[in-house]
Amino acid sequence: MSQRKFVELWYFTPEAYAEAKEQRSNVESNRFELAADDERKGAATFTLVGTHSTKPSSNAVPDAMLTWAQISRAKSAFLNALPIGNYSSEYIAMFAGFYTNMDMHEELQKPKGDLVMAQYHADMRRAWFAAYEDGEPFDLAVISAEALQLSREEVRNKAHERALAELGTAKKQQQATTNNLQSNPSQSSPKKSDLKSRRVTPYTSPQKKKAPEPEFQRSFRSVDHPTLQRCHRCLGRDPHFVRKCSRTSIWNNSRKVICDWNEKSYLEICEGIHKGLELCADWQRTNGCTNRGHTEKHRCSGCASTNHGANGCPDGE
Repeated sequence: MSQRKFVELWYFTPEAYAEAKEQRSNVESNRFELAADDERKGAATFTLVGTHSTKPSSNAVPDAMLTWAQISRAKSAFLNALPIGNYSSEYIAMFAGFYTNMDMHEELQKPKGDLVMAQYHADMRRAWFAAYEDGEPFDLAVISAEALQLSREEVRNKAHERALAELGTAKKQQQATTNNLQSNPSQSSPKKSDLKSRRVTPYTSPQKKKAPEPEFQRSFRSVDHPTLQRCHRCLGRDPHFVRKCSRTSIWNNSRKVICDWNEKSYLEICEGIHKGLELCADWQRTNGCTNRGHTEKHRCSGCASTNHGANGCPDGE
């Protein structure tokens, strides 16, 4: 925390606190070593100091495996520990807004919404610390609709994988039972207790093919538009990290891009009479933006037109 590095949220749960308290009481406090304070004219001053070591817990749980209940219990301790890293008040307020906005999000009212929000928390929290180390932190308090959709898909993929694994285990158990009965005819009429222990729960395998695991925000997608939508900067549909698109030309290299990322990780026009204008991200999407409080930002990030957004730009892929 003091080095502003990523720390698994598990270390802020009551379980981790109890473990740390127990380990602290078991640390040998009667071990010492000599430490040189300084050297003056060839003479050194030595001090006896106590030694002990603290290692990462073998019971630590990755963020992606935490339940929403565990996240809710750990968030307050995490927020209280942020001053250890000397984060600015803006960053501390951003993290507080991150958890508050997740707590109030309508996704939690939906079936499996707690699983989706827990996945979103794991993805976005790790992504923010990675971006912070790269010197390009984004506003974590703003809930990303695109990242939330990817979290929904990830939860569906995990559920499908678990179902397939359970089905495979059931089939192996059934085959083992069949082989045992064939090799031991005397056991062809087992006791009721044996049948009960060997009973296989019927399961119908899902017909839907497993979807490929999505890369984090590889491109903008939505429920209404499952195909990859255009990158707001280069107007291309090919999979790439659209939130950090660094291409200098649009998708077909016919001309230069007209926008670049600002310090808030939003696109703004970087040339022409509208240079410096921050653009509305919702306006660039297929459904556009209904907020009329910032119509000056309703310009296409591909050609600066006010008639459409990036997904309606005639220069796009």
